[in-house]
Amino acid sequence: MRKGLIFMGCIVFYSCFKEPKKAHDSNSLQNNQGIDKISESTRLDNQIEKNQIESKYSYIKTLEGKYLADENLFETGILKIQLLKLLGEENYNLFIQNMEVQVPIEIIDDEYAFVSGGAPHNFGSEEACVEIDFVNDVISVGILSEDKGILYFTEKENKNVTKGKLKEWLKEVNDKSTTD
Repeated sequence: MRKGLIFMGCIVFYSCFKEPKKAHDSNSLQNNQGIDKISESTRLDNQIEKNQIESKYSYIKTLEGKYLADENLFETGILKIQLLKLLGEENYNLFIQNMEVQVPIEIIDDEYAFVSGGAPHNFGSEEACVEIDFVNDVISVGILSEDKGILYFTEKENKNVTKGKLKEWLKEVNDKSTTD
C-alpha cells in the first residue's frame, strides 16, 4: 500500500512539473502556428505579386527552338485570343496564311520571343512575324502582303515597345518594297 502511495505521489509530483511545460509547449505551438500562418500568407502574397508581374505569355519561354504552329499556339489559348483581338479576323487569317512556313521560336535575352514566317512558295511577298514581349506583356505583329503592303499591329498605343527583331524585320521588308 505504501509503495502504491509513493508511486501515486511520484506521478502527481511529476505531472506538476510536466503540466506547465505542456502549457508552454502549447503556447509555443500556437506561436509557431501563428508564425507559420504569417509565413504562408507572405509566401502567398509574394506568389500573387510574382504572378501579377509575370507575363501572360511567359509560358512561351519554354518553347525556344520549337515551332509555334507545331505547338498549336495560333489555334488555341491566350495567344490566339489576343491575336484575333489585335488583328481582327481578316488580318488574323492573313497572318496565319503568311506564317505557314516558320522559323523556330527565338527567345532574346529572356525578354521577348520572335517568330517569322512566310506563305509557301511566296516568301518575300507574303510574310509575317510576331514578337511577344514578356517584360511589357505585349504582342506586336508585322504582316507583308502583296495586296495590303506592310501592316503593323501592337497591343500598346506606344509603338516604342517593339524590340530589335521586329524592327529589323520591318526595316528589311520596307527596304525590299522600296527597291522593287
